[in-house]
Amino acid sequence: MVWDADAKLLRMFYNCQSPPRAVAGSAKPERAVQLCYAESPSEGVTWRKPLFDVVPFDGATKTGIVYRPRYGHLAGPFVLFDRRDPDPGRRYKLFASDYGEGTAEVGAVPPGIDVAFSPDGIHWRRSPLNPVLPLLSDTAQSAMWDERTGRYVAFVRMRPRGIARAVGRTESADFEHWSPPELVFATRPPLQYYSMGVTSYEGLFIGTPWIIYNDKKDQTLPPPIVEAELAFSRDGWTWTRAFPGAPLVGVGGPGSPDEKQVHMASSLVELPDRILLFFGMSRDVHVSDMKVNTGMATLRLDGFTALAAGATEGQLLTKPFLLEGSGIFVNAECDKEKNGSVAVSVMDIEGRPLAGLSAEPVRGDGIRIPLEWTDRNGLARHRGKPIRLQFSVRDARLFSFKVGL
Repeated sequence: MVWDADAKLLRMFYNCQSPPRAVAGSAKPERAVQLCYAESPSEGVTWRKPLFDVVPFDGATKTGIVYRPRYGHLAGPFVLFDRRDPDPGRRYKLFASDYGEGTAEVGAVPPGIDVAFSPDGIHWRRSPLNPVLPLLSDTAQSAMWDERTGRYVAFVRMRPRGIARAVGRTESADFEHWSPPELVFATRPPLQYYSMGVTSYEGLFIGTPWIIYNDKKDQTLPPPIVEAELAFSRDGWTWTRAFPGAPLVGVGGPGSPDEKQVHMASSLVELPDRILLFFGMSRDVHVSDMKVNTGMATLRLDGFTALAAGATEGQLLTKPFLLEGSGIFVNAECDKEKNGSVAVSVMDIEGRPLAGLSAEPVRGDGIRIPLEWTDRNGLARHRGKPIRLQFSVRDARLFSFKVGL
């Protein structure tokens, strides 16, 4: 998913698979899996599928296909919209696994991870270095620019001995020369990390690992078979499951379209006021001919978890941090019926309150509620100095706070 803020358009790049066709001399039918495009002017609620004179198919010159892989099967395509690249022809970047049973379209080139570049996400140019990694990562993968390292980083499927499915990391300075993947996130049977979408978010890496509970492909076993959780990392190397056993987006009940599988997309979509979570869903277990539909869930901004308190007040004192702004905003949800509130005081590094810097209690529900101080100019006097914040929460949930100008 790519959010185009300028056009107010959500762009979806997804796999489309043709019906199986018999191949002479082969007992295995051929399925062409190519890259298609759709767009939403309504932030994911309604979609349209424009047609292009880019990739003809089955006699049609105008199709929704925007990229044909070298082999017949494109797996886990990820499209990065890279504003920082000075070359407009490389503004869109494709990172995908390319493999299949047929003959390569461009010479006798082995399968693996391919990359391609585009000025608009519709007209693509393959890298002459493909495959850039000799890796069969036949599921969702993610790629992004990491400001901390000054390099591109991608997360791919690995199959370490004794683990089956896990997550690896690879890096590149130019999106074409990639380091050998290194294992960064794995678990032991019976669980497996089938795949993991990764999003760079507020100085963290947010992961949505697909937990596969059963790989026996037995339709009689109860769900979930594949379900997505929440994980995080501060450096992209060391990962933690935030709430083991608790799904981020859970499977549905018997007969629902997401009864047995939820596959999170390769990245989250951050809008100004909320987060969109797209996922594939199926009522089938994980088999080759399973039917998969697309679903969407929403989450309040910074709403991955919260510090919550009931009628008994709870308090939190932050670690010291340097005040680099003159305003503080909170993301909180207060219970109106119970007159819930979030109160904030500014403390010195020893945890002592600073005069005039107790805020009026927050009693509403919002993602950017500005704090009003008893001394309106007091906070500005401490700009550039280390402070701590003390939160007092009653019948409310505190999701996050932010320092602004």
